[in-house]
Amino acid sequence: MARGKLFGVLASIILGATLLTSNSYASSSQKMLDKVPYSTVDSVYHHLIKKHKLPKKNYFILVYGREQKEYIFKKRGRNNFKILKKYDVSTGKNGFGNKKGSGKTSTGSFMIHKKYGNGAPIGTVFKGLINTGEIAEIYTKPAPIEKGLLTTRVITLKGLDKKNKNMLSRCIYIHGTDREWSIREEDSDGCIRMRNLDVINFYDFVKPKTLGEIVE
Repeated sequence: MARGKLFGVLASIILGATLLTSNSYASSSQKMLDKVPYSTVDSVYHHLIKKHKLPKKNYFILVYGREQKEYIFKKRGRNNFKILKKYDVSTGKNGFGNKKGSGKTSTGSFMIHKKYGNGAPIGTVFKGLINTGEIAEIYTKPAPIEKGLLTTRVITLKGLDKKNKNMLSRCIYIHGTDREWSIREEDSDGCIRMRNLDVINFYDFVKPKTLGEIVE
């Protein structure tokens, strides 16, 4: 099965489980979130491993643009994967794409490259991946600020596909933001924004070289 179809199936499973959480089938939805069919996720994961000739690991990340969600999967046993972590995010306000200067969020396979901000206080401002020592005010309700800041933690991403090999040069990062009210909306300049407490949790969990995929 082609990668696009595989991720389409995976996205449908996640969407179905997400929709179920809003009605009386809560117990069923939890089972779907806890156990995603091994054949689908395993096929996706091993496609990445084989294509990029990388060592096998037990975790991978999925950023799902349609729902503005980010998932960390963990292999559990022989026949299923578990959604270990789930976060709300904000991706590019211009949509998805890999062209430099487009302001769009990259798509395709990636690897966690480097992590910045270990131990920094919540709200710490980063410029050019450098900790400025400044602490930003975090807005949870709409505020008249034109452009969001990189706050708390910054994780750089290395694109693994031909189409997204410019992720590092495009500065497509995962990071905290002072515009927390915009999470779950397409609001960034191409980065993947997270709430500040969430990005600390994500940062502490993932390691460099963890594989991931971004799908629209």
